[in-house]
Amino acid sequence: MPVLALPTSAWPGYDFRVERLVWPVASENPEISDLNLQAAREEAAIALTEALAWTLTESTWDQVSRTVEAIASAAEAGDADVLWQTAGDLELQAPLRVMGRLGDTPPLPAPKALRERIAELVESLGGPAPDDTAGGSRGR
Repeated sequence: MPVLALPTSAWPGYDFRVERLVWPVASENPEISDLNLQAAREEAAIALTEALAWTLTESTWDQVSRTVEAIASAAEAGDADVLWQTAGDLELQAPLRVMGRLGDTPPLPAPKALRERIAELVESLGGPAPDDTAGGSRGR
């Protein structure tokens, strides 16, 4: 078993030894597991709500749609780790400040079916119902 020995020169006469470091593991503690899942659900709801304000190309919306379904599957399974990962994946699909060059396909708000799916999923995750006005734009 590894032993962590701290230098005793700073504290003469004391010998600090840690025989075993124990960190709480979610799988061993249902309370931590529940808190982790709730935090992951909240983070996913926030990411989904933010996605409603995005304007992206059609192909990028297809990718976002697949990520939204992955979030739904993780939430249904109650898998906090996958939910954290998929919420992070969604955040990485956010539009860049500079979208493209002159003549490129203009970005569009989320398709109606995806907006409805996101609103339904946010509600199921326990988040507030998103304000989905003007096709996903929030008056920016």
